[in-house]
Amino acid sequence: MAKSSTAHILLVDDHPVVRKGLAAVIDEQPDLKVCAQAGSCDEAMTELKANHIDVALVDLRLEEGSGLNLIGKMCSEHPDVAALVFSMHDDKQFAERAIRAGAKGYVMKQEPTATLLEAIRSVRDGDIYVRPDLAPQIMGRIITDSGTTRLSELDCLSDREIEVLQLMAEGMNRREIAAEMGLSVKTIESYRENMKKKLVLRDTVQLAQYAVRAMRASNV
Repeated sequence: MAKSSTAHILLVDDHPVVRKGLAAVIDEQPDLKVCAQAGSCDEAMTELKANHIDVALVDLRLEEGSGLNLIGKMCSEHPDVAALVFSMHDDKQFAERAIRAGAKGYVMKQEPTATLLEAIRSVRDGDIYVRPDLAPQIMGRIITDSGTTRLSELDCLSDREIEVLQLMAEGMNRREIAAEMGLSVKTIESYRENMKKKLVLRDTVQLAQYAVRAMRASNV
């Protein structure tokens, strides 16, 4: 059951043009209303305190901070808000991590507008929304007792490291990844070094090869 006749939406994306387009689409719906927008984690937390929010639509890539970290903090401090990830990643690793962090749903930016609106209404009404062909794998792993679940190699990586790995799989070099994530080249290099140690890989070439294989295997 919906909390009220009109669901109040918070948009969290560091691209103002994207937020403007989303707001235009959502505000056309009689039962949905964008009442706040934020471009960073800090701004999002401020808006959550200042407004009554039912659903927070969150991008995973934020110029300042991680969308996954924001979801965790949001769920801790504002448990009544349903977090819905709106991401460019067509990847079950990101979807699973988002749900584990506390998100109620995961929808890709490439999906039709109708799918996004369906996802918003689903999480507003207390349901979990995951793409139908993705749901069995993700939910099966989440509901299985962690003591009996076989963890994948990628589970040893942090959320930020997974992001770097994804961009490496897309063919980006360290400078391009740094620009995309809003981080320094030195920080990206540090992430890559950590991943090589965790995955027991000899050099960056092996890491890049691993990135392509891993992301192909995890895509649905």
